[in-house]
Amino acid sequence: MFNLAIQPTYKINKSLKISSRFSYSLNNMSEIAFSPMYGVAPLIDLNQAFISLNYVKTQFSKQTSIFSDTRVNWFKNQGNNSYELNAGIRFLNDSYESEYALGHNTGSDQVKEMSNSLSYKSVGGLDEPYKLLTYYGVFNYALKDKYFVEAALNTETNSRFGKEAKNGIKLFGVSWAVFPSLNAAWLVSSEDFMKSAEFVDVLKLRAGYGMSGNDGIQSSATQTYMNAVKYSRTTTGLQIYNISNPEIQWETVSKRSIGLDANLFNEKILLSVDLYNNTTDNLLVQKNLNPVAGIGTYWSNDGKLQNNGYEVSLNAKVLNYKNLKLTLGASVAHYSNKILALADGDFTSTVYGAEVLTAVNQPIGQFYGYQTNGVYATTEEALADGLSMRKTTGALVPFEAGDVRFVNNDDSDNVIDDKDKVVIGNSNPDLYGALNAGLTYKNFNLQLVFNYSYGNDVYNYLRSQLESGSNFNNQTVAVTNRWFTEGQKTSVPKASYNDPKGNNRFSDRWIEDGSYLRLKTLQVSYELPLKVSFIQGVTVWASANNLWTLTKYLGVDPEFAANNQILYQGIDTGLLPQSKSYFAGIKIYL
Repeated sequence: MFNLAIQPTYKINKSLKISSRFSYSLNNMSEIAFSPMYGVAPLIDLNQAFISLNYVKTQFSKQTSIFSDTRVNWFKNQGNNSYELNAGIRFLNDSYESEYALGHNTGSDQVKEMSNSLSYKSVGGLDEPYKLLTYYGVFNYALKDKYFVEAALNTETNSRFGKEAKNGIKLFGVSWAVFPSLNAAWLVSSEDFMKSAEFVDVLKLRAGYGMSGNDGIQSSATQTYMNAVKYSRTTTGLQIYNISNPEIQWETVSKRSIGLDANLFNEKILLSVDLYNNTTDNLLVQKNLNPVAGIGTYWSNDGKLQNNGYEVSLNAKVLNYKNLKLTLGASVAHYSNKILALADGDFTSTVYGAEVLTAVNQPIGQFYGYQTNGVYATTEEALADGLSMRKTTGALVPFEAGDVRFVNNDDSDNVIDDKDKVVIGNSNPDLYGALNAGLTYKNFNLQLVFNYSYGNDVYNYLRSQLESGSNFNNQTVAVTNRWFTEGQKTSVPKASYNDPKGNNRFSDRWIEDGSYLRLKTLQVSYELPLKVSFIQGVTVWASANNLWTLTKYLGVDPEFAANNQILYQGIDTGLLPQSKSYFAGIKIYL
């Protein structure tokens, strides 16, 4: 890894200066992994009728990034007025390339290299070039240090936009997005009529409107391209992997907000409140294609989303003596979103086997699947319900003892199929925020920070794989409670290779409450009472992260992020958890 950054500044006069920030980074990675024959269980795949005695994996990636930001800053005070202007050009050129390969059965544990002779090879890679060019300007005006206005304008183009994007402006053969914004603030506490309110130190009201964009898609989303696939024991081929959509453009987010900041009682209480209403047009979504197309999904701009919410924070100095100080703080936030429009109607997106619903007048991030009501303990129970599933051949197969009891939400028949799916969870939390406390006694200082989330549902994809009982992979101990005999009452269905009854289909079996309260940071420090002429002070400190978590979630970490895209919200794919960590150090002030 190599990083270089410089930022020269040239001051023309006391009011005008020019600065430019330039950075370059290079990151190369190459690795190999090998699983031997001996000491490791073989991998058996009955579907493809092969056994992997050992395998080798290789991966290579390279990322190069060039960034520059050149701006002009002008500032002037004139009586009760002050003016400031920042304008500039921002450029980013990022390139990411990666390749990987997997092959089985080298013939010997002494052979650990990738070669053409390996069986069931699979290869792939990524090529993600990205270029961004932005012209921007920000103007600030203040009158009597009581009234403040900020106006800004950004114009942006980048390589992810389609050549036939409908919105924005066309210039130099490309599409440019235009994002204006206007914000204002009023320092109410500086007004004469506030002099009688001595308990108010600072009171500021804020309001604003602005537009911004989102281009969170692959660089190749606008193009048709091929991808490598394995189609025989030793051979790979190419198949179409994406259909071009030259009309893809940026999402446009319109933000409206109001808020206040208040410092009260000689700054013993600090309060901040924000309310917002955001609307997103031209949502970037992955839509399902008809199976005849040969690929699953494609990128499109489709629909309109509304997002409302609030954020409140309160900090208080509970004790404020010379040798004893105590501060407490809390923040709480809530948001609710709703799809306002979809050009082609409601649809679902498949993400790690989950179906995520996108529907008008519904929040985004809802899980859509089957409801369950336990496991049939006896044959009599299964026969009484009389429910069946339909095979691809059209034949009906009745559910039996040991199968999951699915809820028949469609009264028109006794077949469990797509018509029985309903909303089974919502990944959006009801509340989230943080709690903090600080205690100082003489030279000792203690800081605590908690964060929390309440009311969000999680799809535990990892558990759906480790409790399926449908393959030869290792399973969790929960599978030991699976149904074995007639009359046994359990919540885990019988084990059956390849899951012919669909007991492990996407259902509320895998949806869990993801609420949690976590001690995020604990830090203790002590300031040594030194009196040395050449040392201003010495502080010894120690801190720990993620020490304690209160949650009912069965996964390894309730505070996770499988992907930053909205469709992946609330989906736990078993990434490495945020582990406990400990640090200690000494600060010496010279």
